[in-house]
Amino acid sequence: AFQAAGGVIAATIAILAVDLKAGLGVAAGSLAVAAGFLVFAWRTALRPQAVGPATSFLRLLVGLLLKWTVIAAVLVVAWRSGEVGAGGVLV
Repeated sequence: AFQAAGGVIAATIAILAVDLKAGLGVAAGSLAVAAGFLVFAWRTALRPQAVGPATSFLRLLVGLLLKWTVIAAVLVVAWRSGEVGAGGVLV
């Protein structure tokens, strides 16, 4: 929730300071990170915690892999759309 709120604030500042395209880029970048961490939380913390160490470690690895896959996919879609500033996506 903090990542999404920070992204909204940063996107608003980018829209006011630069232009709409940069603001949309910042919004897309923060959306990518927020969605990635949501997937990571779903895969790790929102599961039953009474499991063995091997299962817990496997959940951590799968969660990290899914998180970075979601982040990369959203960033690639944002860059390919051409509607957002590529520099803003990375902020």
